[in-house]
Amino acid sequence: MSSPKADYILNRCDTMNNERKEAKPSFFDAMSLLVAKRYAL
Repeated sequence: MSSPKADYILNRCDTMNNERKEAKPSFFDAMSLLVAKRYAL
């Protein structure tokens, strides 16, 4: 299930991914997954 708050946070993570993909993509991908799982519960 999705909520506006979760969508907002995932969008923020995606933005961070795009801005810093060259630096540490795997770290931000992992953060996105963790946030998604936490707010999906």
